[in-house]
Amino acid sequence: MQDAQKASGEGDNFLLAKIGRESQNHPIQAANASLTKLATILIRRYFNENKTDARIINQVHDEIVVECKEEIAEEIAIKLVNIMEEAGKFMFKKVRMTATYEIDRCWTK
Repeated sequence: MQDAQKASGEGDNFLLAKIGRESQNHPIQAANASLTKLATILIRRYFNENKTDARIINQVHDEIVVECKEEIAEEIAIKLVNIMEEAGKFMFKKVRMTATYEIDRCWTK
């Protein structure tokens, strides 16, 4: 039976390693989720306060998808990067969080 467990990768060492990886990854993923939620709130606040012709249409993992007119897309994208990085500074004092943007006509993976 032990040989079968080793061959299938389900031995004690495999399970312990998996638990170790997952326990280390969980706080990272949770912090990232909180950061993205904070950034989403700040972006929506910015849109509302500045009467911006843009809106959040989706939020997936660490990505916030925004819809706006092409003429203002670059300006909006740069502002959103700044907002997301400010949210990162608020949450993580010792680690610099960076954001990037991509402008497209439709949402892609």
